[in-house]
Amino acid sequence: MGWGTGWGLAEGALAPAWVVVPVAALALLVVAAHVLLIDRAAMPAARKRIRSVNGLLMMFAIPLTTAAFCVVSPEQSRLFVMLWMLVVGLIVMILLVAIVDVANTYRMHRAERRELRRQLAETRAMLQAAAYHKGGGVSEGTGKTPG
Repeated sequence: MGWGTGWGLAEGALAPAWVVVPVAALALLVVAAHVLLIDRAAMPAARKRIRSVNGLLMMFAIPLTTAAFCVVSPEQSRLFVMLWMLVVGLIVMILLVAIVDVANTYRMHRAERRELRRQLAETRAMLQAAAYHKGGGVSEGTGKTPG
């Protein structure tokens, strides 16, 4: 690789390393902390797995993106293109896993909503039965016996 002076900056790189490396290091620390804290979070196991995979993909993509911006120059055409193709491929994978997370969240929301509706119907039936028995077999509101 054609290493320049300074922070391992390649001559003709897309961005200076003194800008890219600190931002990438901070992003990597934040994503790593997020991945480590996922296990402690109170969430379904499927959601934990999906988000852990996405975090690991991000932790792999951040250093590669850093290298693509400030280590490899466009003059190193083969390496430059392969590295950017890898970065774009990882970003696509990250987006696809995020879409899977959204679909999983929607699926869990529907199941929870169905369960709440079932509980609500059950509670209504219990309240109606209690009101029927309390009223001596007379339906509330009509004054007539059901039948």
